[in-house]
Amino acid sequence: MREIHLVDVTGIPFKVHPTPVKGKDGKQLFYVRPSGKLRASARMLDEYCSQQFHLHRGEMQRALDVFMRAAGEFIAKGYRVETPFGTFSPRLGLKREVSNPDEVTENDVTFEGIDFRFNKDFVEDVQRWIKGFQREDNPNTREVLQDTQSLEQALQNSLRVRNGYTTVKSFAYHAHLTYYSAKKQLDAWTQGDTPRLLKTKMGQQYIYTET
Repeated sequence: MREIHLVDVTGIPFKVHPTPVKGKDGKQLFYVRPSGKLRASARMLDEYCSQQFHLHRGEMQRALDVFMRAAGEFIAKGYRVETPFGTFSPRLGLKREVSNPDEVTENDVTFEGIDFRFNKDFVEDVQRWIKGFQREDNPNTREVLQDTQSLEQALQNSLRVRNGYTTVKSFAYHAHLTYYSAKKQLDAWTQGDTPRLLKTKMGQQYIYTET
């Protein structure tokens, strides 16, 4: 079993990204997000718990596997599953637009996924370990967002691939933007008196079509 040593960092690594939204001074607003370079797999957590908390190797992994099966069955029956770190609950939706609630039947309902709401105590536990933040250099996407011609070409490429509509993930790929920046740009195109795009809910995601 390999020894797990957490990296010695002065804080959470983060990167700075621009948005297409402008502030009161007319300049672009920015946001920060974790760099994403640090990843802990279930196996890594299992080995760390074995070393630090005297669990048998594989014990945490087996517990997680059992939890997934048991919690899945409870959620499938409509339960909210409460844990020390948060609550899981089923998310439902309708397959069609409904204007009369009396017309809704079980055939109209669809399972759209699982919602998770973290517990305040868990957040406080995490905050006790945080030692600050450290900035990492990242590609400047400001130039991408200001290049309207490239953005338009990326939009057309993603619309063509999706046969007339696009998603945030698809547009982000073609425009070489982060998911958040791509979403901000697409949403910005849906605003104003003459919006460029129309945003519509389809299943578990939103799609964007030309107006």
